[in-house]
Amino acid sequence: MTKSIKSQLISLADAMSLTGFTKVTIGKLVADGFLTREGRGVFRLGDLVQAVMNHLRAQKKNAAQTVETKRIQTARAEEIEQRTRRAADQLWEQEDVFAFVDKYSWMLLRKIEGMPAALTRDLELRKKMEDWLNVMRTEFVEELKKDAEIARRGEHFHEEETGVDDEA
Repeated sequence: MTKSIKSQLISLADAMSLTGFTKVTIGKLVADGFLTREGRGVFRLGDLVQAVMNHLRAQKKNAAQTVETKRIQTARAEEIEQRTRRAADQLWEQEDVFAFVDKYSWMLLRKIEGMPAALTRDLELRKKMEDWLNVMRTEFVEELKKDAEIARRGEHFHEEETGVDDEA
């Protein structure tokens, strides 16, 4: 009568060789109830295969839960930080930010408008400078409107340009 391969006894060394697990890991399989010993350092091959399969399933399940847990913990930490900053008056309301940007942007643009007259009396050069400034102001305002709309929709702002003038 031949023995089933599942019931074949193997040593700890063979179990380590077959699975690639260390002595400590196999001991943990025993301690966690995945594997039973048939004697000191002796296991049934079928039990070892089942223990490895169950151990890997449990690891996979724990890994998925760990990822979700970390995501939730990160979101909670961000929410707590935001509440703390709001309580410490370190956060601005969205409309206040828009008002701040508007005020200083328009102040800068008004100052720049007088630059051609302040720099030259040459009417032709002054006209070129004014035209260039008008184009720049229009582009600036359009970008500002576009980004303000993104913020109003609650989307995250991602700067697409480096700020370096590619045309120069």
